[in-house]
Amino acid sequence: MQSAKSAAHAALRAGRWHEAKELLQRFCVTQAGDADAWYWLGLAHANLGLFGEAANALARAVSCNARHFPAHHTLGGVLVRLGRIDQAVDSLRQAIKAKPSFVEAHSDLGNALRLAGRFGEAEQSLRKALKLKSNEARAHYHLALVYKQQRRYADAAACCRIAVALQPAFAEAHNELGNVLQSLGEHEE
Repeated sequence: MQSAKSAAHAALRAGRWHEAKELLQRFCVTQAGDADAWYWLGLAHANLGLFGEAANALARAVSCNARHFPAHHTLGGVLVRLGRIDQAVDSLRQAIKAKPSFVEAHSDLGNALRLAGRFGEAEQSLRKALKLKSNEARAHYHLALVYKQQRRYADAAACCRIAVALQPAFAEAHNELGNVLQSLGEHEE
């Protein structure tokens, strides 16, 4: 059985999503308690755009191992894609509970809270992410989105500038910077 799991993991690492999905579906039938296999199956489904199936597999992963923080984190992202924001918030909080230093989970929680209109909590989560890792471009970008929704355009522009400086190829941050500068009446950048 381990060779089947190893082959599935190799396919997953190589980006052969269909192959990984097929191998992992067969593996999970006989090894239903393997949290990593369910997590990997969830990743394969998500990369194939099968978000409902991904959510189901990732939920199985966390039911097998409640402290599987990558599964909680990925499930949170998938639930956001499905528009199930409150459930995403819960899953991301579980990821943070399992690993409090998980910067990406704090950032993604901030974004999910923003989508839920809970701007104060979103800012708090994003500030925590940036306290853990000040050069996390995505956290600066998510904070810019929080500020933009609150019409704090100068603060949003500052966060976008930081995100772009940290990650020059970050297209969404460049785009958002243009949007907030337009809202400020600035058009030079």
